[in-house]
Amino acid sequence: MSQQLTPENQLSKDPGDDTQRRFRYQAAYAAIMSLSLLDEDSRVSLIYCEHHEDVLIKRKDDTFIGIQVKTRASGKIPFKTNDEEVVNSIKRFVEHEMKFGDSCFIRYNLVANCGFWYDEKNGSNFKYILELAKNDDRQNATLDRFIKNILTLLPLSSQEIIINVLQKTDLVTSPGLDDIESNLLNLLTKIPNLKESKVEYVTDITKKLIDKCLNAASLVHNSPKIGYFSILENPEDEKLKLIIKGKQITKESILNLIKEVTEDVDKSLLLASSSLSQMPKGIKKLVIKMEHGGLSKENIELAGDHKTSAEFQLVFWEKKHGFSKADSHYQHVKTIVRTQCQEAYDVTISDEELFGLKMLNEVRKRLKIIHEEDKSSLFNLRYEHLLGICSILTEECKIWWSKKFDIDGEVKS
Repeated sequence: MSQQLTPENQLSKDPGDDTQRRFRYQAAYAAIMSLSLLDEDSRVSLIYCEHHEDVLIKRKDDTFIGIQVKTRASGKIPFKTNDEEVVNSIKRFVEHEMKFGDSCFIRYNLVANCGFWYDEKNGSNFKYILELAKNDDRQNATLDRFIKNILTLLPLSSQEIIINVLQKTDLVTSPGLDDIESNLLNLLTKIPNLKESKVEYVTDITKKLIDKCLNAASLVHNSPKIGYFSILENPEDEKLKLIIKGKQITKESILNLIKEVTEDVDKSLLLASSSLSQMPKGIKKLVIKMEHGGLSKENIELAGDHKTSAEFQLVFWEKKHGFSKADSHYQHVKTIVRTQCQEAYDVTISDEELFGLKMLNEVRKRLKIIHEEDKSSLFNLRYEHLLGICSILTEECKIWWSKKFDIDGEVKS
């Protein structure tokens, strides 16, 4: 029986979904460009989305780079010189040169996911056209035809301006339509403070950074001024400033986005335990309990050193993040360590002999595995810090290295 034809089970011929896909591609490319803001040696100060160009880069010396991003479906042939997309891009670049002068833009990039055709050195090879322009070969008939074509579209321009634009233009082949977001994600994982992050963090940052660039490109801005433009002294000027500001991507906005995502994920993944403020002082109970388990003096001294190291790290967290965040990190790691220690206790407990050393070796094995497999969920603590948390738990009487006994009585004595 054939399925009844309905709008639900048939693809639309309306290209709207493909258009949205291409807009998202441009936003993803802008997001990739925005990562330059995080480079300490970068000369980039601001990124604009859909402001004069698909992507407009402002440098710290107040010069600009204009970027046109063009896309074609997978499998389509690369762009050729006389393709409408190429001609319109150069026309746009020439218009900038006419409007802003030859020193404002230092470079123009024409970006295409399908690349550019260069099988032969002829008029269809735009790379060849650019080479002729950069060699200032104005007598070449191929270059001359292209210049005359642009002059037809922009009669108020000049051969000099068009040559200047072509000399500043570079061709860039970008990732495929289906590869751009994974490319951005991969680049994000190379940023120093995200290298050790879980993939969930970086995936969320990837999506939100693209959305941020999409919003910047579509005049989505967030300001109470929208409601009272009409009563401002210069309403049109204020509106223009707000629109331009809304198109900006800054270093601070990217860092804030990363911070918000990582903090949200931190909160959703954290396990609960007792508070950092309740952390026990000293190692008296630790020494007594480990002695009862038959552990050597050397192992007990090392456990004390580990406890000191962990406490130092916790103090560092508190100074860096504030008490609330440091405490939530501590509770999370503490619960993980306590779980492993309790499991080690359960598999080594014995009525026949002292089992402290067997338990310690089991704890070490388990904590090493956790540390190697999922360092990011431990906030990049060292393996020794985890053993230090184990020592803190011993002093808290959450962990035992022998069968339980009256520890308070022995402490008092």
